[in-house]
Amino acid sequence: MKNLYGGLTLSVVVCLILFAACAATSFAQDLDDVTISGRVVDSNNAPIVGASVTATLVTTNVERTFVTDDEGRYRIIELIPGTYKVKVLATGFGAKEKIDLQTISGQSVQLDFSLAPA
Repeated sequence: MKNLYGGLTLSVVVCLILFAACAATSFAQDLDDVTISGRVVDSNNAPIVGASVTATLVTTNVERTFVTDDEGRYRIIELIPGTYKVKVLATGFGAKEKIDLQTISGQSVQLDFSLAPA
């Protein structure tokens, strides 16, 4: 019986070490991610609720879209580093676009937009 418990203890320790290593790797990947966030307002600085904000990675054309909240805020997380085009669309307003937004690993970009009526 002594060998059974010793083997079981070793198995548990090995599993815990592997779990910790996987968690550390996952956390390290999050540190490399890019976040683009900001606020979308009208010409009177009032928030635009429900505006669509799309970030497109230029090299692959992969898009991520977020809709602004009650304060006109958006937050697009877990983007890979690279060059982005960010476009904002809202009903009743003209579209606005930021092209060639260069990002690097771990960067958080604050990008606000002010839209004029259409």
